[in-house]
Amino acid sequence: MRLPDTVLDDCLCDPAAPLARDPARRYGLEKPQAQARLAALKGWLRERQTMLWANRRDALLLVLQGPDCAGKNGVIRRVLGGLDPLGLAPCSFQAPSADERRHDFLWRYRQRLPAPGILGAFNRSYYEALVSDLRDGLCGAADIPARQVAIADFERQLPALRSGR
Repeated sequence: MRLPDTVLDDCLCDPAAPLARDPARRYGLEKPQAQARLAALKGWLRERQTMLWANRRDALLLVLQGPDCAGKNGVIRRVLGGLDPLGLAPCSFQAPSADERRHDFLWRYRQRLPAPGILGAFNRSYYEALVSDLRDGLCGAADIPARQVAIADFERQLPALRSGR
């Protein structure tokens, strides 16, 4: 499932965006309230992770994207921190290695997709490769439209890639 663009737009630091009225992104909660909600959410997540693991039919992928020091690893630690580590597959993507560069740019993401029953978490996404690979000279501007199509195709294929179907 991909979040609708309207939801993603709400996350922008745009003065016209709905969340702009909440620049600290507190969503009307003080820290103790947020911690209590997270604690309650962790119990729910543990139950769902157990069901995911027991059924071993589907996988779940959490993709975090943000600039350096945005707190992506903190989200992974805090939100996934009470779950069974045997059912987790976190992955942090850095600049592609020489081996990864020998393949198409989505290859390394495909290799790290969670298996059925596993909750995967990507720290950084294939969307970033659109910008960083261009900046780092790993692709040209003319390659970007084809990469965007490849990402859309990849996301359409995700449900079947590792679900065992």
